[in-house]
Amino acid sequence: MPVAKLTSSRKTALERAIDIARLGRCETLDDIRRQLHREGFGLQRHEIAGPVLTQQLLGIARRARAAVCEDS
Repeated sequence: MPVAKLTSSRKTALERAIDIARLGRCETLDDIRRQLHREGFGLQRHEIAGPVLTQQLLGIARRARAAVCEDS
């Protein structure tokens, strides 16, 4: 008997936050959170938080912005 796939096709807020950071359009964590909110992710402030995650997301965004600037 086949096993049903239990995952959803919709990304989690964290997965989408990483995607948003990779676009290079956001400079702050609040920018990323605002974009998530515009996309319908009703998250609590603590869901995308913490020093390590903040540092990682902002590092991704910073590198993405630098790459966009180099391509221009």
